[in-house]
Amino acid sequence: MTFRARPAGRRRPGWESDGRRNAYLNVGFGLVVLVGVLILGGAAGASWYGEHLEPVATVNGSNITKDDFRALAKIALFRIQVAQARIEDEFAAGRIDQSTRDQQIQFIDQQTQQIEGQVLEQLIDSKVISTLAEREGVTATDAEIDDKLTQEATTFEQRHVWSIEVEPEISDGADEPTAAQITAAREKADKALADLEAGKTWEEVSQTYSTSLQAATAGDLGFRYEEGGLDKPFATALFALEDDAHTGVVEGEDGVFRIGRVTEIVEPVEDPDYTAAIEADGIPMAGFREALRIDVLHDKLQDKIKTQALQDGPQRRVAEILIPAPGEQPDGGPLPEDAIRVRHILFSPKDDATKASTLPADDPAWKAAEVEARAAYDRIKANPDLFDSIARNDTDDAASADSGGKQSYYSSLTEQLDPAFAAAILDPEVKPGQLLEPVRSAFGWHVIQIMYRAPDIDRAKAIKAALDGGADFAEYARSDSYGPEAADGGVIGWIARFQIDQTLEDAIFGTAVGKVTDPVEASDGIHIYKVLEEKVRPLDDDQKQTVESSAFNNWYTARKNTFDIHRVGEEAAAA
Repeated sequence: MTFRARPAGRRRPGWESDGRRNAYLNVGFGLVVLVGVLILGGAAGASWYGEHLEPVATVNGSNITKDDFRALAKIALFRIQVAQARIEDEFAAGRIDQSTRDQQIQFIDQQTQQIEGQVLEQLIDSKVISTLAEREGVTATDAEIDDKLTQEATTFEQRHVWSIEVEPEISDGADEPTAAQITAAREKADKALADLEAGKTWEEVSQTYSTSLQAATAGDLGFRYEEGGLDKPFATALFALEDDAHTGVVEGEDGVFRIGRVTEIVEPVEDPDYTAAIEADGIPMAGFREALRIDVLHDKLQDKIKTQALQDGPQRRVAEILIPAPGEQPDGGPLPEDAIRVRHILFSPKDDATKASTLPADDPAWKAAEVEARAAYDRIKANPDLFDSIARNDTDDAASADSGGKQSYYSSLTEQLDPAFAAAILDPEVKPGQLLEPVRSAFGWHVIQIMYRAPDIDRAKAIKAALDGGADFAEYARSDSYGPEAADGGVIGWIARFQIDQTLEDAIFGTAVGKVTDPVEASDGIHIYKVLEEKVRPLDDDQKQTVESSAFNNWYTARKNTFDIHRVGEEAAAA
């Protein structure tokens, strides 16, 4: 056999074989598809994340997600719907009238419109409360959560309440009744009770003795809850009564003497379908119980702090200089450059500022007012310390008498400012402390003293420096403070822990006795305190009432402010 020689040539690599090439092409195509799927999956994942896990706020780095927000919003709406249904039931049963029903439904509508902001703040508070509760050793047991759920499912007890009220008289110009006036009111209430016990009808006694506006309807207050706005001692007495009975004479926290009557009792009723209704609304029971857990923690924290606050402890007697926060400007912006604070004493013709503009210019009363103004001006020029007392006692501007004639900021933007008054105080040449020559306006003759220009903090720092240099605190209180006690040298009395905003409390208790605090900025203005003395003493009645109503809020607000809280919507708006 003869063999033919084959032409020499390149051998094809194995990977170029048809089968393998097709396999690799398929693998390559698969990788492209996989990348595409991953891209699409990533987009879908990002979209899902944005819809569910994207944060709406953070608290100390812990996220509150959109899902968290939706879950609590659902619970809040459920609770609103329950409240609305109960109002309609009350109306249908005749326990509230149409006007009351409409007011309550309108309030609920407002709550619904504001629910987005309220839910976000509740979520933030839930994280803050959980953290604070752990610090304070406060926990919520399953049994306590069960009790809270039962409370939510149960309507409040209601009672048809009537009241005979005797309020002590107050003399003209006085802020409080005298001891004799209080005794007279008590004796009048005792006579009313004696007449009831002697067999006179409730209606007759009410019309004879009651000073209440409801006396014409025999003091009918309608159906009320125990926590439904009644004076606390009065409510306690009413809800201890049997049906168709009346109380004795009850002295309220507001100083009014009352006799109460109950003519119908509506017992509380638990809704057996409440839990089913929650689940039927698409709300997971675990989520609802978590909301209840926060409620329990809040209530227990509040009780603990209130109990601590009511204990005897160190208190400090202080005097205060209060420079109030500037009022809102017409354009909503900051104070204009020409803004200025002044104080004045007004002498109106015939002592009536409201009718001054109707008097002829040559009426002798105008001259009489001018004579008074110039006499006051001369006295104050000779002794500037007299301004406060003259303003409080002699001014015809009743609105500013209690503050010693002090005014809010005036500026070129102030609306309806008398032209003559404006020209005098907005003169760029006037100086702080300057006493102006009497000025005639449409309201009378003014004796005006320039106080200072903005900002208030500069004035506060200047006062602090003067006080540290030995200036008399009482004199600065009379001249600069807008507080009601300014006339008495700013002495406001005893301050206990938890009684006031904690920023102010910290300043007072962090300053040595006999010394003056730095200026402290708060929502109502700038405060400067002098610590007069310290004692361990029980709370008086006014302090107890204040502490019971505000201790927890003061405590909680101060601690919440230490948390690092970011609200995404606010930050986006700011950007």
